Amino acid sequence: MDTTTNALRWVFLFLMHHPDIQDRMCTEIEGVVRRDMIPMLEDRSKLPFCEAVCFEVMRLGKGSPHTAPHTMKQDTEINGCVIPKGVPVVFNLNSINSDPEIFPDPSTFNPDRFLTGDGRLQGTEKMATSSMGRRSCMGESLAMMELFLFVMALVQRYKIKIEP
Repeated sequence: MDTTTNALRWVFLFLMHHPDIQDRMCTEIEGVVRRDMIPMLEDRSKLPFCEAVCFEVMRLGKGSPHTAPHTMKQDTEINGCVIPKGVPVVFNLNSINSDPEIFPDPSTFNPDRFLTGDGRLQGTEKMATSSMGRRSCMGESLAMMELFLFVMALVQRYKIKIEP
């Protein structure tokens, strides 16, 4: 729940400062979910912009700056540098999510970076939210589902804005 709670804080911040993004989300939700219903996981594939917003929040909202340490099982060479067996290694997630070669203009909140020209979700595999590969967090998919459901329900019913 900690990941989802922190992500929701970032959602509020980003949506308050980007009312145009919030309006696009509302329009997309209204086109898919009946007003008397709440968004469900089954709606996820029909709400690509909304899902892209969740991914952008997780990318830019910097939950955890690094992974838990893992120990090298064998000597490993990376870019000419040998990492000996038994040495703990920690991945810097912020360096991946802020890399301009992977995410152009990385400090800008831009959910469209996760959409194709025809509006389909893309590029989410480039993200490093909690870890990578086989050592990825088991709860990551649950956290993304929770975030999606919470955010869609909030945006469907409320206008998140800064008080004058």
